[in-house]
Amino acid sequence: MAVSHIKYCMVRLMININIILNYINEHNLSKKEFAKLCNISRTTLYKLLNNDANITLCTIIRIAKATNISISSFVKQKNT
Repeated sequence: MAVSHIKYCMVRLMININIILNYINEHNLSKKEFAKLCNISRTTLYKLLNNDANITLCTIIRIAKATNISISSFVKQKNT
């Protein structure tokens, strides 16, 4: 029986953290409450907000679902 290997590609995404901060403020949430709402750890949220995390697509999807904000809104467009 052959075992297939999945290769993961790490891509550093630039996240628009202002959208997250605005959501937190508009809904009067603590960062702890926001992390719980999104089903992410507080550590991940703090690292994300301090631009100190390699955020995964899974994390972006969790935040997008919890906030009802499109995934594309979170990703900053890179100027070429």
